[in-house]
Amino acid sequence: MGGAWDVYAVSAANLYSAAVTGTKAEVTDDPNSLIFSIHIANGTGATAYLQIFDLDADNVTVGTTAPTYVFAVPTLETANLFFEKPIQHTTGFTVASTTVRDGAVSAAQDVTIIYKHSA
Repeated sequence: MGGAWDVYAVSAANLYSAAVTGTKAEVTDDPNSLIFSIHIANGTGATAYLQIFDLDADNVTVGTTAPTYVFAVPTLETANLFFEKPIQHTTGFTVASTTVRDGAVSAAQDVTIIYKHSA
């Protein structure tokens, strides 16, 4: 599992693009997914945090469940994250956007994630 980019194995079905808020959004409930890149655009008037959980949405309560990792994006800025070795999720893949690193107050961010299911 893991490894370098395999651009031939990633298709439009492997693209998640949405306006993410404090409401959890399940990207996939597949227990074996690999994240290749994340683009985040923060259009809010404060720093916003993209919380990512290695859990399916049924097991996430934003503000209570600790995120697996968090990316902060300053006011009106963007972040482009490319992973040389894809990040592997083993349970599911859920996201939320908040005004506090591990909080529940909603922040709107546009998010695009390229991922695929591993074998």
